[in-house]
Amino acid sequence: MYRVRLAKGGVISAHAGGDLRMKIVRLIPGDRVLVKLSELDPSRGRIVRRLTAATEQER
Repeated sequence: MYRVRLAKGGVISAHAGGDLRMKIVRLIPGDRVLVKLSELDPSRGRIVRRLTAATEQER
């Protein structure tokens, strides 16, 4: 489980999604990630991908 600070200022608990676990992607403090929030509990979520500088420019 990871603590993720959202852009809006909130903090949630999130776990690594399927592809991140299968590909063994390392997440370190300060990484920007894309999070999908749970519909049932908005204080929890799933980390979908780690964002790079190139990915952020596309968004």
